[in-house]
Amino acid sequence: LGNATNPWLRKNLVNPETGESYPLGITIPDWAAGYATSYMAGILIQDMLGINVTYTPLAGAGQVDLYYVIAGCFDPLNSTNRGCGPEGPSVTYQHVQLEAWMGMYPKDWATVQKFKTAPKLLTSMGYEGHDTMYFSSRELN
Repeated sequence: LGNATNPWLRKNLVNPETGESYPLGITIPDWAAGYATSYMAGILIQDMLGINVTYTPLAGAGQVDLYYVIAGCFDPLNSTNRGCGPEGPSVTYQHVQLEAWMGMYPKDWATVQKFKTAPKLLTSMGYEGHDTMYFSSRELN
């Protein structure tokens, strides 16, 4: 961008409890719109807000797994033990996920909302829908 923040002037996030400094983490879901929106947002965050960004693509991860990634669980793709601990994670290095399919996993969303590092649903990109399987009556008969 023409008026972008120079890379050497960009800042990291700072953990207020530990003083640890790290870039804003963008988790990329494994579908085309997830890649497109994540990289566009990352460019704008870096260039316009002056914040360093890291990208973490998660091949094979579904939306429910991404709740646990953003919350900071140690093994979020392991559905039997996501590595969140009894109190939930104390820190997360993944802060943003775009192109999220919300509302289909209410139990998992309720679980991560108990954590100190719980993800927050901030807004919609302007379209909403549900993902489902479809079988025509011809295949069912």
